Amino acid sequence: MVTNSLIRWNTAGYYGGGLYKGAVTDSVIASNTVTGLSYDGGGYYGNSAADDRLTGCDVVGNASV
Repeated sequence: MVTNSLIRWNTAGYYGGGLYKGAVTDSVIASNTVTGLSYDGGGYYGNSAADDRLTGCDVVGNASV
């Protein structure tokens, strides 16, 4: 689990424009929202983790290529 983590001005050209998470068992992302995606994981891409929680989230006008 990662606490008090800040990611900004991050750009990806594939999965998870803002964040890519693969096979981590305890991941919590709060107060985050994703809308208007053009591909997988404009703000977040979760790769079928056992314990994965996204609550009250918001990313507007976000796009990954």
